[in-house]
Amino acid sequence: MVDPVVPGRIRPSRRGFLAASVAAAGAVAAPAANAVATPEVASPWPDGPGQHVRTQEPDRELRALLGEL
Repeated sequence: MVDPVVPGRIRPSRRGFLAASVAAAGAVAAPAANAVATPEVASPWPDGPGQHVRTQEPDRELRALLGEL
C-alpha cells in the first residue's frame, strides 16, 4: 500500500508482515522436516508404554548421610 502522506513510500501492511512471517517459518522448518530421526543408543527411558523405569538403589555414601540425619 502506498503511503498517501509521502508519495513513493510503501506503508507496512498486516498482509505483508504475515507473508514474510510464513516464508521465514517455512525456511526454518523445511530442513527439520527432512531430518531423519535416529534412536538414541543408551536411552534412560523404557522401550514403550507399560514398562516401568527401574528405581536406582541408594549407594553407601547416601545411606551414610541419611544415617547421620
